[in-house]
Amino acid sequence: MKHAFLWILLAVPQDDVAARLKKEGWRAVADFVEKGEDARAALEKAAAERDPDVTFYARAALGELDCRRSGQFAPVPRTKSASGNAGDVLAGLFKAAGVDSILDDVPKTTLTLPDNLSFAEAIAEASRALNVEFVQAENNAWKVIGPPVQAPRFAHERTRAILSEISRGTALRPGLSPRCYYWVRGRMDSFGRFREAPLAVNIRVIEAVDEHGRDLRRTPDGDDGEGDERDAKDKERRAGFTVALEAPDLTSTKVARLRLAVDFAFKKKDGVITFDKLDGTPNVKKKVGDVEATLLRASKEDEEFHVELRLKAPNIWTRFPKNEDDFRGGEPVVHLLDAAGKAWDEGGGSSGSGGGGYELRREYRNRNSAGPPATFTVSLITEVESRSVHLEFRDVPLR
Repeated sequence: MKHAFLWILLAVPQDDVAARLKKEGWRAVADFVEKGEDARAALEKAAAERDPDVTFYARAALGELDCRRSGQFAPVPRTKSASGNAGDVLAGLFKAAGVDSILDDVPKTTLTLPDNLSFAEAIAEASRALNVEFVQAENNAWKVIGPPVQAPRFAHERTRAILSEISRGTALRPGLSPRCYYWVRGRMDSFGRFREAPLAVNIRVIEAVDEHGRDLRRTPDGDDGEGDERDAKDKERRAGFTVALEAPDLTSTKVARLRLAVDFAFKKKDGVITFDKLDGTPNVKKKVGDVEATLLRASKEDEEFHVELRLKAPNIWTRFPKNEDDFRGGEPVVHLLDAAGKAWDEGGGSSGSGGGGYELRREYRNRNSAGPPATFTVSLITEVESRSVHLEFRDVPLR
């Protein structure tokens, strides 16, 4: 085992990784991802570097390795020079990537693709050459429409993204300078599917700077991106998103560079949170996995027993059992039990947002001759894991 580990270090010299990522950017990312798990240890070390460029590209490579480990994203060979009927050239390209396509509306003309392009780069080249846009149809097959939207784009390996709309506005503050905002709308496609549908998609703004080097993020922790809601059965590695930026004013900032991470969250573990002291003590906290539960209230009133609970976790609304057709629907499964495990009857209640999380109120009645309440249980997804795709946009025109 020791010799194997040394071989990995020799195969991917760690000092070279940081230098190559700094110098070559996305090309180096592609090369290290092609090496697979043999490159992981060196990439993890590079991800801890202080240089933001090295850190960003190292984490981009690690995110893609994670996606390949858990998904069905086999490497797609880089293109070899191809020229001929556009439909035939594109049919070969999509077939090599294992992606369904409908090419009836491809212009009847010649298309030439150069050597050594990734799949997404080849699609971008075809889009420019044919003056068409590639979109996904309802049956998940890719087709062409046209002409393409003129907007900032990103293309790397299987991933492409486009910024489709930029809007701006101001918020006046009496006695202070106004706050100046930009909202950037975009969409990412990655020409591939996960084995299971993600619970949610989150957008992290890793870097947003203007041409003067000023930080445009509204919050330093990167919580200024928002992913669109997804269909419950959608397994595609894609995401619509909005990024909110704030500039010192609306005149001096003209262009921006954006570095984003698109995090797909998947169920890792179901769990049960149990409160076994229902003596009226308020704000009793329990944590299981990454879910923090606070029993705000548990007390008897006349013939009823009242329970109030708050749950906090990333994407808490997606953690509950739900109808397949309602992605955001569903509620946690809760039970009030006596010492022998006999349940009290649920008599009603409510739920919704509150206290920075999800709050639930329930009323219980003892119709089955159960004993005094002994435990209150909550069943939900208690742990999730993420698969990340990184994007970079340069020279984004804000004015």
